[in-house]
Amino acid sequence: MNKVRSALLLIMASVTAFTTVSCSKDSGPDRGRETTAPQTVLTFWDENAGPSRTPYYMELIRRFEGRHPGIRVQYVGIPVSINKTKYDTAISSGSLPDVAAINADWIADFASKDVLFAAGPVLRQLAGAGSDRPVLHRI
Repeated sequence: MNKVRSALLLIMASVTAFTTVSCSKDSGPDRGRETTAPQTVLTFWDENAGPSRTPYYMELIRRFEGRHPGIRVQYVGIPVSINKTKYDTAISSGSLPDVAAINADWIADFASKDVLFAAGPVLRQLAGAGSDRPVLHRI
């Protein structure tokens, strides 16, 4: 489970640097002015959803959102029976999620399709210059 937690936190940390902000607008007399704080919504796909894993991810997401109030994570659980098909369809149609847990066996396939994000530079930036502290502890 530690690897799953680390992978999720690593993925979420890398994506937060590249998210876009959307603001809701009021329809009242102050129309056009921001009425709520900027909110970033990240879609997270879990490729092996189920009773033993989904609650674990939901708790990690709750903690992540608590530490990052401007970010909301939309969890999408995908049953293992259709997971690879769903990912392949999303790749073909250009409708991938912001963040995804993937099976290690898929890495070569996804790399050949150029759909993986190189998180190294972002993680180094999050850790800070000269930091010897693991970036996952700073999330």
